[in-house]
Amino acid sequence: YIRCKRAILIVSNNHLNRGSIHEELFQYPNVFWSKNDTKSILTAIKKIQESNFIEPPKDYPLKYSRSFQMEKLIDLLKSIGFKNV
Repeated sequence: YIRCKRAILIVSNNHLNRGSIHEELFQYPNVFWSKNDTKSILTAIKKIQESNFIEPPKDYPLKYSRSFQMEKLIDLLKSIGFKNV
């Protein structure tokens, strides 16, 4: 969704705006959070419909590219001892 410049709706039973998803998407301006109930989800959808897409920081989507993710995987493999990567 990030690479396609889409809004993201995250529905959670637990705490909103916390945890690994929040940390990962912290700088992405088009994330909407909702509790897992009908009223909250409908409110979030309305907010999405009323919002304008905000451009994220220039290089933000690049970290979700296949090439960047492959580089991270290679670095990880090297860090755990693989030499022929």
